[in-house]
Amino acid sequence: NRCGVSYQVILTKIDQVSAADRIVRCAEVTEAISPNPAALAEVLMVSAEKRLGVEELRQNLMSVAAKPAVNRRSVKPQ
Repeated sequence: NRCGVSYQVILTKIDQVSAADRIVRCAEVTEAISPNPAALAEVLMVSAEKRLGVEELRQNLMSVAAKPAVNRRSVKPQ
């Protein structure tokens, strides 16, 4: 937060939770991070084992990577 670095929450292993619990947990996490301006609003959910949400995660990462960096500072070695 102090550095102004945005982040996104990704819930993993969603195949181990029922669909109803996924909705509840996603809502809880969304509410918990909502006061934080650095947190991206969308909470992603994935299961590598069942391949659930993996393509959406991949597309999201590509979208973020394509955006120009904001407030990038050059770091000088000490």
